[in-house]
Amino acid sequence: MNIAIPYAQRYVFSFLFVSLLCVGFTAHAGQTFGKMGMGGSSRGVKVGGKNVVLEPSVSYSMDSFENTIGYDDGNSPDVVSALSWEKMMVVRGNLKGKFQTGKLVVMLDGSYGHIAKGDFMDDDYGGNGRTLLWSQSKSKISGSLMDGFLGLGWRVSVAFTPMIGGFYSQQSLTMTETTQIKSSQANLNTFRSKYPSLPVPQSVPAVGAKFSHKPTYKATMFGPWVGGDMNMQISQGLSLVGDLRLMYAFYKAEGKWPTYTYKDTAKGYGAQAALGVGYDATQSLSLNLKIGGRYMVLNRGDVKIGSQVLKNYFRGATSKSVMLSLGGKYAF
Repeated sequence: MNIAIPYAQRYVFSFLFVSLLCVGFTAHAGQTFGKMGMGGSSRGVKVGGKNVVLEPSVSYSMDSFENTIGYDDGNSPDVVSALSWEKMMVVRGNLKGKFQTGKLVVMLDGSYGHIAKGDFMDDDYGGNGRTLLWSQSKSKISGSLMDGFLGLGWRVSVAFTPMIGGFYSQQSLTMTETTQIKSSQANLNTFRSKYPSLPVPQSVPAVGAKFSHKPTYKATMFGPWVGGDMNMQISQGLSLVGDLRLMYAFYKAEGKWPTYTYKDTAKGYGAQAALGVGYDATQSLSLNLKIGGRYMVLNRGDVKIGSQVLKNYFRGATSKSVMLSLGGKYAF
């Protein structure tokens, strides 16, 4: 874990450096071709009257994710298990591109994030209302996040472009250095006697037990989204910039634990938004600082353990992220 942050910084700053080199080369080429009378203007290069905007950025975010399982019909406690990934510190590199012809805008937005650190809690209950806790363990987290958005928009004004499209999001999480925090064999025995058909272990590890295994949880979300981008000039050289994306999600995940593998499926919804200030450094290049976040809610779904499918056993999940980003935009 001690080497995670340097590697994350190395990746992100290398990404930004290469992106800015590309922007600088393009800007120099645009100015050169403009002087040679080969097209272009004071705002950069135009190819066939079609404009391209490139937006590299880096960001830091604090993320969390929790899901729970259990029935509401009395065939189990309302919450059998709660998995919580908390205080995940994520460093991201992002590259967004826009291609405009007339008022039609095509947008492609992709990012990769490295989880520098975080905590994972696994709580198991034998009674309703999260009572009769029989096992609690804590782990450290490592992993990565990826997001991709494809959108089509129609520029209705200089300041606003409504858009529609599709998205794909993936998180790969690995839990390490697991330690047993709380244990109660009596509560587990009560749970097993009341719900003998549920897949639970026969015994619980002792408090203080440490484990070398590395469980993983890989989740994907994909679906349609609607929203828009904003760039509103508020004074000479300053603009109010932002974006909003409302998403409907199909969720699939696979967890690999030491003694079994399971799959979660569900549907959900959420929103992602960012707002900030942009500064025009030149006629073609601007810098921006944004604060934003994402909030996703997953509804009830199914859990598959081996060949056994437990309908509506996945109670749902919530995903939260608060982000600060620094980036640039170059139009050519």
